[in-house]
Amino acid sequence: MNNTIIEKIFKHTKGFDTHIILNSTKGSLTRFGDNEISQNVSTSETRADVRIIRDGKIVKFIISRFSDDDIKIVVKKAVETLNVLKKAPFIPEPTRTEVKIDSKRYYDEKTANMSPSERAYCIKDILKFCKKTQRLSYGIVSNSEDEVVVANNIGLYQRYKATKINYEIIVNKNNAYGKAVGYSYKNDINFNSINEIAVKKSDMACSPVEIKPGRYTVIIEPLAFVEVFSFFSYLGFNALAYYENRSFASGNLGKKLFSEKVNVIDDPFDMPVMPFDLEGMPRERVVLVENGVLKNVVTDKKTSKLTGLPYTGNSIFEPNSHGAISLSLSMLPGKKTSDEIIADTDRALLVTDFHYTNPLKPKSLEITGMTRNGTYLVENGKIKKAVKNMRFTQSMVEALNNVEDISSDRKTLSEWIASISVPTVKIKNFNFSSGTEF
Repeated sequence: MNNTIIEKIFKHTKGFDTHIILNSTKGSLTRFGDNEISQNVSTSETRADVRIIRDGKIVKFIISRFSDDDIKIVVKKAVETLNVLKKAPFIPEPTRTEVKIDSKRYYDEKTANMSPSERAYCIKDILKFCKKTQRLSYGIVSNSEDEVVVANNIGLYQRYKATKINYEIIVNKNNAYGKAVGYSYKNDINFNSINEIAVKKSDMACSPVEIKPGRYTVIIEPLAFVEVFSFFSYLGFNALAYYENRSFASGNLGKKLFSEKVNVIDDPFDMPVMPFDLEGMPRERVVLVENGVLKNVVTDKKTSKLTGLPYTGNSIFEPNSHGAISLSLSMLPGKKTSDEIIADTDRALLVTDFHYTNPLKPKSLEITGMTRNGTYLVENGKIKKAVKNMRFTQSMVEALNNVEDISSDRKTLSEWIASISVPTVKIKNFNFSSGTEF
C-alpha cells in the first residue's frame, strides 16, 4: 500500500523535485485508575508530508487521503501556493545516497498485535495487590507499530518499521506516591519488577518532611534525569542554535564545559530509532561530549552549509525553524551502580521524577520544574525519609559541570520523538528555589 501511495504522489508532482515522508502508525492503549481498567483505545493513521521544489521555490504540505482525486486536489493547491511565492533563501539539495536501508531490527509482531486482554493480563496482579492492600494504582500500557518511508523522485527509498511497548505506573497510599516505568520495542518488560519499585517508592514517601529551599547534592534517577537532559537534544546540541548564538555550544567547541565524568553521544545504533533522518540520509554516531569536552553538535543540510561542519544525518524535514535534533541522545555509563552511589553518599536528595519542566534561559539551559512521585533524604548512605516536593531552577550546563558520579545502570526512555538513554546522576549544588504545596 505504501509504495502505491508514493507512486501516486510522484505521478501528480511530475516536473518538481519531490520529497515524501510517508508515516503509518497504529497504536493501542489500556489505561487504568483506582485499580480498575478505565479505557481501551486504538488509533491508526497514515499521512504523507510532501515537499515540492521548482525554480528556486519550495512548498511543503500534508496528504492524508490517498485516492487519485484527493491527491490531485491537494497538489493543485500546493502548486498554486508555490507559484505566488518568492524564491526561497535556502533550497535543500535532493538526497542522493548509495546506502539503502530497509530496517526491521526493532519490529516485533507479537508486540504490534497485543490485544486488550493481553495488556490487561500484564497488569492484573498489581491491580489485585493494590486493591487488597488499600493502595491505589494508576497508569497505562500501550503498544504501537510505526512504519516510515522516506523517498524522492530521483531514486531515494529508505524504510523503517518498528514497534514499541510502554508501561507507566503510579502507586498511591495515603497520598504518598511512587512511580516506575518500562519501555522497549518488544514485550520483554519485567512488569513485576517495575511494580515492586513503584510500591516501594510509595511506601517510602509516607509522612514527608519539609526542607528549606537551597542548594543540595542530588541523586537524580533516570525517570527524572531524562526530563532535563532531553533539552540538550534540541536546544543544546542543535547546530542552528549553535550558529545563531542561542546555544551553550556557541563559540565553545573544543572547550571543557562539563565534569570529566560526562560523556555524551548521539548513537542511532544503540537504541530503537530510525537509522536515517527525515531527508533519507543515513545517520552517524556522533561524539558530542568526551570527558567533559564539547566535541560536536548535530547538523542537518542547512546548518552543515552554514557552519561548515559535517552533515551528521539529523535533519527533520527541511526547511524548518528547528534545525537539527539529536534523536538518540545517550549519556555513557559510569562504574558504580545506582545503589552504590547512594551507599557512598553522606547527604543528598534522591529524586524519582520531575514534571512541568520548562526552559527559562535556553542558552544556559536554565530549567525549572518540580519533583514528583517520590523525593527522599539520603544520609550516611541510606534513604532515611521522604521530603515534600520542591521546585528547582537550575542551569543544566552548570549541573553537568557539577556531576560527581554516574551510574553503570541506565534506562532507555522515549521522550518526545527521541529515544534517550540515561543513567542515575549525582550532582552537587543543585538549586531548589522554593517549596510546593503538595
